[in-house]
Amino acid sequence: MPRLDRRARPLLGTFVEIGLRAGNAAVFSEAFEPIEQVQRLMSAHSPDSDLAEISRKAHLEWVTVDAATAQVVRLSLEWAEASAGAFDPVRAGVELVHVRRRPCFSDDLPDRAATFRDLEIDGLQVRAVRPLALDLGGVAKGYAVDLAAETIMAHGGSGVVNAGGDLRFIGDEERTAFVKKPGSEGGLFELREIPFPALATTGSYTFSEEGGNPDLIDLVNAAPRSSGISITVFAENCALADAMTKAVLNLPPNKATDLLKRLKCGALVLEADGTFREIY
Repeated sequence: MPRLDRRARPLLGTFVEIGLRAGNAAVFSEAFEPIEQVQRLMSAHSPDSDLAEISRKAHLEWVTVDAATAQVVRLSLEWAEASAGAFDPVRAGVELVHVRRRPCFSDDLPDRAATFRDLEIDGLQVRAVRPLALDLGGVAKGYAVDLAAETIMAHGGSGVVNAGGDLRFIGDEERTAFVKKPGSEGGLFELREIPFPALATTGSYTFSEEGGNPDLIDLVNAAPRSSGISITVFAENCALADAMTKAVLNLPPNKATDLLKRLKCGALVLEADGTFREIY
């Protein structure tokens, strides 16, 4: 099979690569557009994003957001409820502000007790019952990949979209991928004949001076996660796979298995010692 024609851009805090069969410049350009839009709307670092507006004002009044942001918030709340808070975009955002002093776009620091249950959405309007912060990165990156894939499919294209480990296969592409092992020696774990068109991986690979991954928050202990582990979730779409990596990371194995089966996903858990287990 001929090699993919590839283009990459620095977006969503990583490099997003799109590979197309018989691709052309127009399709590449159109496929990157929704990814750039998601970055503008849902960045945790831009004071002009919908995310910043929610942090500034949602505890004071209803905030009107873009339709794409509303959809990601809605999906995030749905999957937070399904996982009983094991995936929680509010709690994760609050802890990132307090634990790692991430930017907070409100005059008030977010309430440490805030959870997804303190956030409401009605159409395009969002409201919070207390000051809070959001981390939509657990869904937004996968959602952006899905939008790019839909654009490619609308042109009858075939290929792959990869946003830093959030991967979506389009058309008849061979479903093969490599996951970095979380142990100190590194290396790659090969995945073949992946049974779903989308996958996402979360892992504690990079560690801070204090110990732990500063971007991977343990919601149980409200601290950076310190153990080397990699979670890859397989699903029908990348947004769901993205969210479920965080849920599996924070759930006991039996509850993670139950959740994935209910949502019709699969998972691969890689440990630092080289052992792994599959959930289907």
